[in-house]
Amino acid sequence: KAESQRGYSEFPEGTAVDWMEYLRCVSLVHSRTFRMKSLKLMLPGVDMLNHGGADKNCGLGMTTPVWDNDPDGGIIEVIATKDIAPGAQVLWDYGPRGNDDFFLYYGFVLPGNSFDAFELFESVSSAYQWYCAEYPERAKGLKDSYTCSLGDHVGYNGADYSVLVPVGQEQRDLVRHLASFRLHCLDWGTDKERETVPELVAHRDGRVDERLVQLLKDVGAPNPRECLLRRCKQLEDAFPTTLQQDEAILSARPSADVAMVVQYR
Repeated sequence: KAESQRGYSEFPEGTAVDWMEYLRCVSLVHSRTFRMKSLKLMLPGVDMLNHGGADKNCGLGMTTPVWDNDPDGGIIEVIATKDIAPGAQVLWDYGPRGNDDFFLYYGFVLPGNSFDAFELFESVSSAYQWYCAEYPERAKGLKDSYTCSLGDHVGYNGADYSVLVPVGQEQRDLVRHLASFRLHCLDWGTDKERETVPELVAHRDGRVDERLVQLLKDVGAPNPRECLLRRCKQLEDAFPTTLQQDEAILSARPSADVAMVVQYR
């Protein structure tokens, strides 16, 4: 919101675009554009394609790159990747996005979205302070602050970040789509906004950020799983409704907007 307000304030006085119209345009740019290298393109018609995920039946092809200064402009085509029956919907894949991103920029959520992840702590430091407050007896003798040997931030890589996390005896990549607001921050990648991510997350399938696992090892937590379950229970209890109450709301067949919000929650 602050970024949008700053952008609007830069319009010259007397501009015939009011605040709500400006927000509508910003929303269109965020939800309707396609990123090609450093460019964000609006492609009328193509932006009507719905998300198919694993059921996608088309892809985008570029026969003439738009950045080659071709006087006729670039050519981008929608190419079928499998047979599409007459009357069937043409579906594209919006990418590995969590419901945070779908909800904010596209106006829908996917039940059972395999790319969902949720924030356990804002940072390594906040996780350490939480542990000391939750387990004061165990925290005796620990330092006032903590620095993770793996670093307090993970690096930014395109639209996602990835860190190794332990799953049983294996180490796997946890890939999470970045917080949507950060993706569109004007200062992202500059000295004001480092290309790193501080928050600690858990993936839908139970994988946990390796920095949090390392922290619990370093403080000597006897039962890391119990610590994680306690934190998850606290986050769940902070919601305004219980899961059972949300299921009751959905069973009453509310409006589409209400249903989407409840499903997201």
